[in-house]
Amino acid sequence: MKNANVRAREHIKMFLGEYLAFCPTNKYHVLEYIMKNVIFENKVMRISFLDEILLNSSYSAERCLMSYYLLINQKSLAHMIYNNKDPKDSTDR
Repeated sequence: MKNANVRAREHIKMFLGEYLAFCPTNKYHVLEYIMKNVIFENKVMRISFLDEILLNSSYSAERCLMSYYLLINQKSLAHMIYNNKDPKDSTDR
């Protein structure tokens, strides 16, 4: 049972971090909701858990940017191969 709780916390942390990274317009509202529950409704939450969510959010944003960059480079490389150009000779990247 303890292992299931740890996994659930990890999934929640990952989900919220990715949601905050991909929906930045709702970031303030989500964080405000969490803090209102902790402060006014006496919900128990480790403050370090909020730090972990925010850290996961920054990792998710970086991972998204890296994936986008790799996708663009992959498409340009495929285009050069399709057109029989040597990628080492290309100066327009």
